[in-house]
Amino acid sequence: MCELQISVLAQISILKEEGYTERSIAERLSVSKTAVHNTITRLQQTGSLTSRKRSGRPKCTSMQTDRLIQRTCTNSPMSSSTVIQHNLPSSVTVSSRTIRQRLSSDFNLHAWRPSIKPRLSAKNIKDRIAFYQKHKD
Repeated sequence: MCELQISVLAQISILKEEGYTERSIAERLSVSKTAVHNTITRLQQTGSLTSRKRSGRPKCTSMQTDRLIQRTCTNSPMSSSTVIQHNLPSSVTVSSRTIRQRLSSDFNLHAWRPSIKPRLSAKNIKDRIAFYQKHKD
């Protein structure tokens, strides 16, 4: 589920103050009745339209560390997460699994390996040149 934009939340608040029902607000703004109800309830409980702080374990890396991991990966895309881990400064201690998670979830960089292709033989090169000469015009 994605959150409603702050402008929609403000419209819900204004329409509720003007006396509209939750159902009419939902129809008017094209959102679900549940979303309208939850927004109004949160506004009454907290007095604010912003969502509550998320629970859960905090990240062990900072934004600066994440950017450093991304930069290291994009500079040398063939390097593994373990190599990236060893290339980080000694003050940064993160596991190779964390590096893979950051690259995958935050930057959409996934592991890949180039396909193995046979090398061109002398005959292949000669045939390619002949094809080029024949079709260049």
